[in-house]
Amino acid sequence: MSRDKNKKKERKKGRRWFFKRRWFWIFVGICFLLAGVGAYIGNQMLDPYREIAGKYEMVRVGEKEEMSFILDRNGEQIGTMFVENRLSIPLEEIPEIFVNAVLAQEDQRYYEHDGVDWVGVARAAWLNLRSGGITQGAGTITMQLGRKSFDLLGEAKRKKWSGYERKIIEAFVALRIEEHVREGLKGEFMGDEVATKKAAKEKVLEMYLNLVPFGSGYYGVKSAALGYFGKQPQELTVEECASIVACLKNPSRISPLNNLDENKKNRDHVLRRMALEGMITEAQKNEMLAKPVVLNPQPIRRDKSYLYERVAEQTRKLVGEEELSRGGYTIRTTIHSAIQQEAERSMKDHLLSIEETEGYFLQKYDEYDPRSGAPKYLQAAALMIDHQTGEVLAHVGGRDYRHSQYDFVESGSRPLGTGFFPFVYASAFENGGHPAVLVEDQQLNAMLVGVDGTEGVVGEWGMEIPNPTYDGNVTSRTALRQSKIAATLRVGQEVGLDQVLQTSKNFGFKLPEKEEMPNQKLLPRMLVGFDNVSVPQVVSAFSTFPRGGTRVDSRRYIQEIRDREGNLVYPKEDGGGSDLKTTDVCSEATAFQIHSILNDVYQKGNLSEEARG
Repeated sequence: MSRDKNKKKERKKGRRWFFKRRWFWIFVGICFLLAGVGAYIGNQMLDPYREIAGKYEMVRVGEKEEMSFILDRNGEQIGTMFVENRLSIPLEEIPEIFVNAVLAQEDQRYYEHDGVDWVGVARAAWLNLRSGGITQGAGTITMQLGRKSFDLLGEAKRKKWSGYERKIIEAFVALRIEEHVREGLKGEFMGDEVATKKAAKEKVLEMYLNLVPFGSGYYGVKSAALGYFGKQPQELTVEECASIVACLKNPSRISPLNNLDENKKNRDHVLRRMALEGMITEAQKNEMLAKPVVLNPQPIRRDKSYLYERVAEQTRKLVGEEELSRGGYTIRTTIHSAIQQEAERSMKDHLLSIEETEGYFLQKYDEYDPRSGAPKYLQAAALMIDHQTGEVLAHVGGRDYRHSQYDFVESGSRPLGTGFFPFVYASAFENGGHPAVLVEDQQLNAMLVGVDGTEGVVGEWGMEIPNPTYDGNVTSRTALRQSKIAATLRVGQEVGLDQVLQTSKNFGFKLPEKEEMPNQKLLPRMLVGFDNVSVPQVVSAFSTFPRGGTRVDSRRYIQEIRDREGNLVYPKEDGGGSDLKTTDVCSEATAFQIHSILNDVYQKGNLSEEARG
């Protein structure tokens, strides 16, 4: 028995450990060789994707459109301009509980990885292998930021990348993003790697939370908080934070404005994830799960209006479509907000008073149903400019932009009526007449005028004062001041219709040319403003008189534009681009005489306080 034990001890003593055996090191060598070969092959296979990711400019990370602000000429904000409903805020203004909700749903190990969660990648690869399809994505917040910043989804479609190829590119882009942000912050923390990495993660998170869509056209935390719950981000409750964060998975489908039940289901999932991560207690979770999603939408509005469209149009021309889409501009307009508001109020009040007239039978503003198509109620428009500079002080394109986007200033035209009279007299004064010339103010047969009537006197048609009187011979000044129709028709016919037409064209009116009316001749009805003209034509034409004979050809809505850094974009530093365009129309004497008479209209004529009762 003792001999057997001794033999066993001798055998054990003579046996070498496995790591001292030759075959073990051969096996290890083969493993390292295979791993090296595998790594080399893998690296070669990944090189094309690394090269693609290397082409993206890191300065574009987090690039987004910022809201532009529209100011009046005195610096008062009168509107905002944006494509994406967004107003960026620093991470400090985003509540910690909101950030926690995002991390719980999107990236639990966010502060531990360098842009790619390799643990998540391994788990997703294993689950996808087991399921035989792609059920897990392992995307991180940084990968999502890269995807949004460089539109990698769109590029994948254009270049026909597979889902795996896109994910690989996103991973390389994410690694570059975090490295780029860390490098940019190194100097601020004096080489403290821990502090630099934490600050870099917070910077990436801030860019992400201000960039991503939360559904219903809301981009970024602040826009979503106001758009869904009418609150600033700091005022959100935990369940409201979870409701907004839930939208990240599918912004359109999960938006509470689109599907309240779907949003609650996904909100509850976020709350459960937060409880699992220890961000809220089980008791808090259960209490919140029982609450409904209660909305109070108060979104940031564009304040779109007829004026907004004109400002946006001129701004696009001045800075370019692509630059404007980035936003962040401060646009100081020529508008005087007090005048603009008064023009809008006065127009609405005047039209409402007409609708309240006894016997009025047309559609009224209050009766309009948007489902019935374009409105048929009374419309009006107003345009006021500074005749010295061409700067627009007020622009009212219609009664209600929500009902109709048709701008009656830009696109509308109507007969000018007796508003055309100053140009008849301007033609006469340019051809030897003057305000003291006597003209006959007697009834005139409407058949001679051709204003759709076959009999009767002109005094019965179109007068702007009740109970018209005829004064026999009156001066041209009196005839224009009191809008004497019969007298004006005689003045126009005496100077000649061809001459009045030519003068009108000089003033900027686009009246029908004789060539456009084959087999027809000019009719005296032109003299009573029968032809359609536009509001800008009228305003431009009337600017001639106070300007001493030159008319304003261009309207300006913009005084200056500054970018997000406050740099002057328009006008240029050398003053270029702001020159006023004018055209010589008539003599200074004629302009002065007509201007003087038009001033009389408000003092002694049919627009005086006495005439208006």
